[in-house]
Amino acid sequence: MDRYTLVILAANATILFGSGTVALLARRAFRRSRIAALRTVAVGFACLGVGAATGGYLYLIAGSLYR
Repeated sequence: MDRYTLVILAANATILFGSGTVALLARRAFRRSRIAALRTVAVGFACLGVGAATGGYLYLIAGSLYR
């Protein structure tokens, strides 16, 4: 484990938690108000969270493969 692994892991966890929270709140607001823009916000932040988690996972896998 190099010195950047922990920093990248912490940053990805923060992004995943934050984007998941915003996506959940936007989904709840969409269900109450039926405003299409809130559904788009929820889907966008969910994609952001999945992308951050996938990127962090691939970084850890690729780092262990090249060593």
